Amino acid sequence: MPGLIIDCNQHKAASCIALAQRAKKNPTKYKILKFGCLFGADDEPCRLAADLFLRAKLELWGDDTDNVFLRACKSGLLAACSPVAERLNELHDARAIEAWGVACEAVTRGAGIGPAAAPSSASSGAPHTPASPAVASLDAWLGDWRFSEVCGRTAGGTGIVVEYLLAVGKDGPGQYSPRFSESGYQASSVASATLRGDGNRLEVVLDRTLEGLDVPPGVMFTLEHDNGLVVTDWGSLVTNCSKGPKTVRFTRNVDACLQVALRDSGQAGFRAAAAACEGGDPRGCGLLADKLDAGTGGVKDGPRAHKLREQACDSRWGPACTKLGLEQKGCEAGDTSACDALCRRGNVAACDGASEDVKQERATAVARAQAEQRLPGLFAKCTANRAIIEHWRMAGLAAERAGDEAGAQRATDEIDKVGPAWSETLSKIREAITLLTGDQGPRFTQLVSRFHAECDCKPTYSGRCR
Repeated sequence: MPGLIIDCNQHKAASCIALAQRAKKNPTKYKILKFGCLFGADDEPCRLAADLFLRAKLELWGDDTDNVFLRACKSGLLAACSPVAERLNELHDARAIEAWGVACEAVTRGAGIGPAAAPSSASSGAPHTPASPAVASLDAWLGDWRFSEVCGRTAGGTGIVVEYLLAVGKDGPGQYSPRFSESGYQASSVASATLRGDGNRLEVVLDRTLEGLDVPPGVMFTLEHDNGLVVTDWGSLVTNCSKGPKTVRFTRNVDACLQVALRDSGQAGFRAAAAACEGGDPRGCGLLADKLDAGTGGVKDGPRAHKLREQACDSRWGPACTKLGLEQKGCEAGDTSACDALCRRGNVAACDGASEDVKQERATAVARAQAEQRLPGLFAKCTANRAIIEHWRMAGLAAERAGDEAGAQRATDEIDKVGPAWSETLSKIREAITLLTGDQGPRFTQLVSRFHAECDCKPTYSGRCR
């Protein structure tokens, strides 16, 4: 043990790994591996540290963890790429695109799109997951493969959703590092696996359960290319509701490529958009169409861009429909900008999908239109109430002068009856004027003058309104 500590302090990766294996608690294991990662040139402690962090769900994330995960990602542990990219993006750290780029490169290599950088080789030290047996190249399967199943609702109405993720990384020539996990409703498990097959067919064989997965040994499931689709054939893995004949289940996770495509205006962004589109994501096809229209990445092809937008629109990617001039279809497919335009033109149904700003605009416009419609009637009520009050004031004064106490009291009672309605009308007119004019401008001055002329009833000696 003392020798291992000395060697680890001298940044020898194998000693740090061995020392971590002897530690009993996961946080201690992680700290040792993190030390070996941050102060050594070998990437293996970084991959082991990141993998342990994910499996053990440690809550020690900090700046050091960013560096550990980024090195693990760049050296082949694809499961580390998305977490560190999202974290760095929140911190506005430009290194986020590096992590997304690594994950996208795996997708790009797998989809066979353009040249790709060679994967980083693993350094010395024990591999963090078992290497696959000698098989034909499995590079076509690099990247994250995701499947979400929805199996109805609980008695309380909560959706029963479970997500399965197969992350396939590469440690070196012929050495693949698959990691399988499931999460969601009453599910949380992680397992390492071995891969068998070739570029057309992949068997995912359980190696060992790392957390929670109750699956018998053998092939958990098989992925196979079939007429342009990737179909799943279930083996020992029993899912909640998807057991059955071969069908499309797992699809390539192209989120990293979408992030690169959105942020990079050069060749890398073009290839990332192409990979996302090839992976079956209509957002990727829409982005690729935009780049082909603009000539981004050195290729300009309007007709192909149009076809890609049609494809993306048919897959219910709203912005593509909108750019084809199909605003209604774009709005129905979730494009807020299309709903905004339709809502502003008076399409009430489209307002449900509009942005909050446009909804507020619409609500204000409707309220103003209603106020405009009410204003003539309010002024008419105001004028009528003013005339009634004027009449009874004059009658009351006449009764007082004649010594008619009963007549004077009646006049007072009649005025009191009108008072609440008159006050309410005055209040509504003031609200309408504010809504229509914002209490400024020529229209405001005009309406205020009308208000004083038709609604005010200041008493005079004669009883008439002034």
